[in-house]
Amino acid sequence: MSSNLPRIIFVINSQEQSSLAFNENSEQLFNNKDVGIILYPLEDNSSSSDCYPGEDLVNKLQQQGLIQTGNILIKSPFNDDYALATDASQTFALAKHSIFTELCGYLGAKEVLVNEVKINNKTKKSLFKTKLEIDGVTKLVPADVNTEREEAEKIEIQVELRTKFAGSNPNFTAVNQLLTNTQLENDQYMKSLVGLRQMENLAQEQEVSLNLSRESNVNFKIGASLLAKFPSLLEVNGIAEYQSSIQNVTEYNFRYKVTF
Repeated sequence: MSSNLPRIIFVINSQEQSSLAFNENSEQLFNNKDVGIILYPLEDNSSSSDCYPGEDLVNKLQQQGLIQTGNILIKSPFNDDYALATDASQTFALAKHSIFTELCGYLGAKEVLVNEVKINNKTKKSLFKTKLEIDGVTKLVPADVNTEREEAEKIEIQVELRTKFAGSNPNFTAVNQLLTNTQLENDQYMKSLVGLRQMENLAQEQEVSLNLSRESNVNFKIGASLLAKFPSLLEVNGIAEYQSSIQNVTEYNFRYKVTF
């Protein structure tokens, strides 16, 4: 994973760039290593610009359909991927869920089951419990009357809530490589689980609670700070639509039961 890529990218046009340049704090935007600016149409970009994120990345984002005027893109904390600010909190949370499931596989797990899902932001809190249906499918069910099932359906479509493995001895080489490649080697909960599998008296079952949004929240905070310092960004066509997604970030917490 590259450490030189911007954490947040704004897609604007050259006229809007000129307007932003008049801001007295413009250097904090255009000379900020955490910020990338992509001009649309693309032929208006200059590869010599300090805030241009590079042709390879721009081509990749264009192929993914992410470059349109007014878009705000947030970088994944786990790899070099980007997502629209409106989708990023869920996309990156579920990416961390997949990484954790893979980690458990390398640690020799037989089953990884999501027991509980909490989805919180400033205006809403949702709580789900898992339920094994007669057909063997694991579903999320609302744990209180204020929780809407629609949120659960989005998660169920994208990830497995219950994963079974054959079970094996831990592969610590693969474990260390995975955590290093995804920059999760300092996650205390994952480190704790790894430690339990290194003991002579090996753990056979463990419950783990993970904040799946902690790492990506850092990039959202950068975006919120920039919108506060540069209110003229909200005048860029389309960017105001992302204000709520950046300033009212949704946080995901999963509780797991891991069986070895």
